[in-house]
Amino acid sequence: MSFSSGVAALPHPNVKVANRGLAFVPIPAEVIFDRFFRSDRISLDDRKRYTGKLDLDRLDEGPRSLLIKIQTAFNEALENQDGVFPDGRQRIFHFDYVEATVPNALVFEYEDHCFIGVTGPFIQLLWQT
Repeated sequence: MSFSSGVAALPHPNVKVANRGLAFVPIPAEVIFDRFFRSDRISLDDRKRYTGKLDLDRLDEGPRSLLIKIQTAFNEALENQDGVFPDGRQRIFHFDYVEATVPNALVFEYEDHCFIGVTGPFIQLLWQT
């Protein structure tokens, strides 16, 4: 790739460049995580209980900072795992938080990702004990 200035630009390591210079940028795991809760993979009742990715920016600085550190530690550890399953397909692991009305922890597979989710009410329950 190059720009009109003649300076060569290297593609981002996560961007795959097709034959005609088209770039395919992978969808971030947190976006796929959020989309799962709006998909038809879960029942309407569960869509009412689990509404998507928890927005950590709405939390106070203390809990937000701690949850971000926990998430970062989990995702760094999961990144080092071999994500090849018996069917031979590679999967990406991702840990995140779920906006929900019930305390729970979830594990699910969606769009070649393996997700671990902890709900906001579950975090509140842990915080209180």
